This record gives sequence, C-alpha cells and structure tokens, in this order.
Amino acid sequence: MTKLPILSKQGKPFAKVHYWLSTLALVLVLGGLFAFNTAQHTTQAHAASTVTIYLQAMDSCKEALPYAKFTLVAPNGTTISTLTSAGTSRVTVSSLGTCPLQRGNCATVPTGCVHWTITPTTGTYKIKEHSTSVTVSGISFLENPAWKTAATGFVPCNGGSACKSESATFTISSTGVVTGTTTNIYPDGTTSKYPSSGTSSGKQTDPIVFHNFQLGTGSCDGDHDKDDFLTGSPSSHCNNDNP
Repeated sequence: MTKLPILSKQGKPFAKVHYWLSTLALVLVLGGLFAFNTAQHTTQAHAASTVTIYLQAMDSCKEALPYAKFTLVAPNGTTISTLTSAGTSRVTVSSLGTCPLQRGNCATVPTGCVHWTITPTTGTYKIKEHSTSVTVSGISFLENPAWKTAATGFVPCNGGSACKSESATFTISSTGVVTGTTTNIYPDGTTSKYPSSGTSSGKQTDPIVFHNFQLGTGSCDGDHDKDDFLTGSPSSHCNNDNP
C-alpha cells in the first residue's frame, strides 16, 4: 500500500490534505447547524399545534342536553372559557346501552355539545359545571341548565336531586392524545365515573360526558327535604340524609 506523504519538498501533498480537511470541517459545521435548526423548527411547530376537546351534556339517561354551561380551567388554575351546550331541545344520543349512557357522540348528535381548541400545556385540565342558584319550595338548588321553571331544572350532577357534584379532568400527551374522565358524586356520597371503564378521548366521536339530573315531584325517602325532588324511580343512592 502506498502511503500518502505528509509533506514533500514542494509542500503540495500537505496543501491538498489541508484543503480536504478544511472542506470536511466546513461540511460538518454546516450539517450541524442544519440539524439544530431543523430540530428547533420541529419543536416550535409542535409547541404551536392545537388540540380540540369535545364535551357532551346529557340528562340522567340518554338524552343530549342543550343550554348547559361548562368552564374549562387550565392546569395553572386560570379559566380558559365558559361555553354553552348546543341545541334547543333534548335529543336521544343512542338507543343502545343502559342509563346513564357512558359515551356520547357529537358527530352524529351535535345537541348538548361544546368544544374547546387549545394549545396544550403540561398538567391536568379541569371542566366544571357553571351553575345558577334557584329556590324550589323554599329549598336552594344549583341548576345547569335552568329549564322552563325552577322546579324542572337540572342539577349539576347525577343520581338524584341532592347529588353532590360533577366535574371532569383530562390530560394531553406530547403527541396530542387526550385522556379524560368525569367524576360524579351521588347524594349518599358514592362516586361514579363516566365512562365507567376506560377513558374518553375527547374527540368528536368520543366526547367527555356529563350527566345532569332533572328535578321533579318524586320522593326519595318521604321526608320532604332536598332529596325528594325526583324524576323517575328512586335510585339506591338518592338519599342524602345521615343514617
């Protein structure tokens, strides 16, 4: 094998080696700058991307509920916005399954739906009911939405007229995947989840679901207090009285 001389009397081989080394160094520097700029651009593009989260409000069973208001809260605790569910009258979302319906569909039934388009940040988002205080037969209720009369409005949770609360939380992964769950607390303090198994993707075809209970004239335990304004048959969790 012929070895390349480092330096001849004329210095020409050294000049050639120096030229090629300089060229190689320049190529490496430019390649590094290109890779850095590409990575930076990709990061900026990802950070600027948005995600749309859908929610569907329903009554205690399977009907989508218009006029209900919901507030989206960012992971840092600031309010993003409060929106009102679409529609003018209740519409059945699905005839399948049992009550309460575990999953909705804003693509096939837009009634009861709201959606937020946000730039994702790290942490847990929260969706809260935005309720109005009313008085029925001398008893104070929160309603979301209020209906034709205060005595027929919807309390912001499910399981009976004296239910405690309902809210949803969700996170967004680095790839934009939404994982959401709604937590409802019945009058007796029992907790339920929507969906009861798995999570919601927050997509138009799989929105985060809320169920709100309509006030009526039915009785839970007959003592004429807050848990005795029922529609339908009393559930096993309708009583809010201490044992």
